[in-house]
Amino acid sequence: MRFVPLVAVTDFPPGSAGEYVVEGRIIALFHREEGLFAVEGMCLHAGGPIARGAVQGCLVTCPWHGWQYDLRSGEHALNPRLKLQSFRTHVIDGMICVEWPEADG
Repeated sequence: MRFVPLVAVTDFPPGSAGEYVVEGRIIALFHREEGLFAVEGMCLHAGGPIARGAVQGCLVTCPWHGWQYDLRSGEHALNPRLKLQSFRTHVIDGMICVEWPEADG
């Protein structure tokens, strides 16, 4: 596991959401009262931009067709078998980082 920096914590206050690309994958990052959350950035339904969705508590709603996901787990609100990949977040040296798997090699 390695830690990939996304953004300075000072540039990402509570209430923020953003999209970041890590090794060709879009990651949606959210700073909520409950903590920092990172999930796959594309909705499983039609690829909508998760980071641009409305958020209430830890539930994000895809802006395209209304699919909802729990930011803590990535699970779809109505069908837990559908799940966005989630990534653990850490603040390291003032940067918000995600845990990223090592490349197979």
